[in-house]
Amino acid sequence: MPVGRAGVLAVCAAALLTACSPASGEGDATAARESGLEAAQRALSEQALTTLAARSCPALPEQTVLQGLPDDVLQCLGSGPARAVNAGDGRPTVVNLWASWCAPCVREMPMLQATADRAGAAARFVGIDIQDKRDSAAGLLDATGVGYEQFDDPDGIVRTALRAVGLPVTVVFDAQGREVARRAGEIDAAWLEDALQKAGVPLSAAPAASPQG
Repeated sequence: MPVGRAGVLAVCAAALLTACSPASGEGDATAARESGLEAAQRALSEQALTTLAARSCPALPEQTVLQGLPDDVLQCLGSGPARAVNAGDGRPTVVNLWASWCAPCVREMPMLQATADRAGAAARFVGIDIQDKRDSAAGLLDATGVGYEQFDDPDGIVRTALRAVGLPVTVVFDAQGREVARRAGEIDAAWLEDALQKAGVPLSAAPAASPQG
């Protein structure tokens, strides 16, 4: 039976619609992938927060005042006592302001930890997480291997007190709480070593680089 013009148009239209529509099951597969990604992200966040809860801020004697820092009390990023930002324990102190959303902060954190390891008990290293999400901050600390004490500053109190526009910011104090060095922006190991020497901190030799295989 011959097919009229209207029938031909109807068949062509149906073919075009079939060609332009997603293949059967493709939409379900996309939804499943998105659901899997969301589940993986939730699992990572939960793991990071669990690890964060195991971190601690030590209860230290408050022997000096870190000049120029506010006396606001911040909560430990992890478990441990809250502490006034400007409370020093009588050792030279490095205070580093950072956030997980700050790329230069991420780059310098492994170096900060390596220098803290070299300084040992001769210096105190303190991180202050500025206006950040706890799970994101926890994930970054895990990824970079940073283990020194950290405090949470959700309102950016310390950054405001230091009149810092951006992050990171690093301030080094001597044993009497006097500021000996400050840098707004990313620092390198040479700058930090020089600042610690000004603060009277002896550093052990840097660990030898592992041989390339």
